[in-house]
Amino acid sequence: MRVLPKALSFDGEDDYVQVSEPVGLSPKYITAEVLVRLNDLGHEHQFLYIESSGTSSKRWFYLSSWESTGAQVRDHNGIHAGVLNTDGSWGRSFVVNDILKVQSYHHIVVTVDTVSGELRCYLDCELVVSASRATGDIPGTPINIYVGNAVVELDRKHRGLIALVRIYNRVLSEDEVRWNFYHLDDPVRDGLVLWLHWDSIDAEAGVWRDKSGYGNHGAIYGATPVDVIKKPVRILSPPSRVISPPLR
Repeated sequence: MRVLPKALSFDGEDDYVQVSEPVGLSPKYITAEVLVRLNDLGHEHQFLYIESSGTSSKRWFYLSSWESTGAQVRDHNGIHAGVLNTDGSWGRSFVVNDILKVQSYHHIVVTVDTVSGELRCYLDCELVVSASRATGDIPGTPINIYVGNAVVELDRKHRGLIALVRIYNRVLSEDEVRWNFYHLDDPVRDGLVLWLHWDSIDAEAGVWRDKSGYGNHGAIYGATPVDVIKKPVRILSPPSRVISPPLR
């Protein structure tokens, strides 16, 4: 078990973090990684949203909780993620239901390979989705990254905590995902273009500072830092087989 010293708290109303004009993203490959806690399951929680310009849908990349009936009749305890279709509409995506819990920290990793068409999702180090979708680059231009709120779409706002956000411009392997899960402070660096870490929250300046070296700093709007998280993140002991550090 590990206790995180800090996170950002989102009120589910108008709190968010915005990275404007992000650099380093790839239209071919994405790995998105978040460490989140949900306070409830009564609505869709937006974890990460990359806004597109020049496309009919703005969802260049999308990651949220969800319930897939469309009738809003059950808990939003699934994961919904994906990217735009090649014509700019939504979307090459997946939904996996009945998998998230309230008041528990979840480490979620989504990988998108538009060359092979494979989308994968890992929850707390376990592969839960492997889906095949159409190939082709993600169209449009990514102009904003939003954390905790879709902003450009209504009623998709996170209520809870976010302690970590990372984006890579390549697809991490299963071993690399496992490495990041067990080494939250010392992730794989190759391809890392956004790293918002709990120790880089600058509340005084209102900035969540990017540790990737790409300068993709996030402006904090309303979200407040929590200095001590009382409930620990469930980080299990590494498996018996040795996890070697990946190439850095």
